[in-house]
Amino acid sequence: MLSQAEFEGVVAKAKVDPAIEQNEQEVWAKYGPMFTPAGIAALEPEKFRAFLTYKENRHWTGINRHSGDLTADLPLLKKALTLLVDQSKPIAGRIDEARRMMSGRGLGKAVISAILIVAHPDKCGVYNNKSVEGLKKLGKYPGGGNPDFEALSTGKRYEQVNGVLSELSAKYGIKLWALDWVLGTLGTGGESELAPSTPGGPAQGEEAISSEAPVARFRWEEQLEDYLVENWDTTSLASSLDILTDDEGDISGQQYRTEVGPIDILCKNKDGSGYTVVELKRGQTGDDTVGQVARYMGWVKKKLAKNGQMVRGLIICRDADEKLMTALEVVPNVDVFTYEVRFTLSKKD
Repeated sequence: MLSQAEFEGVVAKAKVDPAIEQNEQEVWAKYGPMFTPAGIAALEPEKFRAFLTYKENRHWTGINRHSGDLTADLPLLKKALTLLVDQSKPIAGRIDEARRMMSGRGLGKAVISAILIVAHPDKCGVYNNKSVEGLKKLGKYPGGGNPDFEALSTGKRYEQVNGVLSELSAKYGIKLWALDWVLGTLGTGGESELAPSTPGGPAQGEEAISSEAPVARFRWEEQLEDYLVENWDTTSLASSLDILTDDEGDISGQQYRTEVGPIDILCKNKDGSGYTVVELKRGQTGDDTVGQVARYMGWVKKKLAKNGQMVRGLIICRDADEKLMTALEVVPNVDVFTYEVRFTLSKKD
């Protein structure tokens, strides 16, 4: 569990980081009006789908995965959004009713949270899997020690989580947007990466993984991971693997928590044969990476695999050196993919 002093240190850094404030203001200026009654009435599906991408919202990866389902019936989406942002109604009830209206279309807590914090940045925080992990590290998650909490409706759970977020925001004098960034950082491995992505960075999706491209390295460890999650459906991996999701359809397989450490990306095999552990080799030796993958594969086999389901491993790295490949000679069911990044410049007229 993170100490209060450690948390206050992370908060202090976030509060003075101009990129966090800049991202919030630019996203709100562009998309805040879209989540007003007039904006919803004139909603264009392309703009809504764009908002769900990390490139545009600069905050959340993976919430674009259901964008097609969400916009398939535009009148229904408009009706659900109008209800969702209506502050005259209790928040728990309107979340649950909007989800009922959009049943099976991917309106989970992560998408709902993104909409609400942009529509009402001073009142609504973010309830998603990353913020949950961050709150757990602080010992502030409302579901901690309460076995009945997860049985509550999404709206009622959001209401309680938002109450905690509002208290933290007031106590530490930090905006809910910046607080979500802090909790998201803690929820994906700690405070070692206290530098938010800014427009044009690799995790924004401006570059594409390509075997023919000039090589560039990701600046932060998490950027490759976020890029993969955001653009999963455009990679060759998507043909056989689905990132694990929770009951609401939100991604739960990124930084999947286990008793032996967090798995970078945990997937289900589309053919039903089992699971695949995806690990990114970042700043560690090949021996360490192979040992890590083997450990996670063992955990998944013991805890999740059923009825003889197989567990595979997949290592993604910049360079597959001799030590890595030699170690894999005696570790079955682990594949290696290498990545490159294409960097392009376009003249602004």
